Amino acid sequence: MMVELFLVSEPSNESLPDVPEPVPTPVPGEVTAAEPGEVAAAPGTEHPPARRGRLVVFAALAGVLAGALVATGAIVFTGRFAPAGRFDVAVYLKRDPSAEQREAVGRALAALEPEELGYESREQAWAKFKGMLKDRPDLLTGDASNMPESWRAVVTAVWFDCEQLAPLWKLPGVDQVTVLQLPEGDRPGAKIACGDPR
Repeated sequence: MMVELFLVSEPSNESLPDVPEPVPTPVPGEVTAAEPGEVAAAPGTEHPPARRGRLVVFAALAGVLAGALVATGAIVFTGRFAPAGRFDVAVYLKRDPSAEQREAVGRALAALEPEELGYESREQAWAKFKGMLKDRPDLLTGDASNMPESWRAVVTAVWFDCEQLAPLWKLPGVDQVTVLQLPEGDRPGAKIACGDPR
């Protein structure tokens, strides 16, 4: 009996032609896979290079505009664009102050750089008081000796800083200090509560 032997060799890769791998066709609504480092995009959302460039520019402009709005809001909040107001500072002197005490108050108010500054004697204060009550003479009692001497200054500022009154309160001839915001247009007047730091 004869036995025939057949040797079968493993197929070599070199003998097989290169066959390209099939490219999957995207299915509507399916999210395509992304390469490492990329973000997968749903079909229909891919942007051509020109459109992506425009989107980047628009995003940059939006960021700049948002920053400008924040800066503008900060400026308005801090009062740089707020309208300036006029504040009436009245300093009432103690009874029978000396000439030196009276002049010291005037110098302290002048340091505030007011647009108006003036001194009011007892007689002037009494005359003004009578003018206010000219329709009610029955309410008038006393005389000029009951009225205090005072200094008045009008200061223009966006907001009034009560700390600037500290030197005034330290003067020996000062009895009281009041601050009133004068009415401007539709804005009513108001009393500024600075208080007495003594």
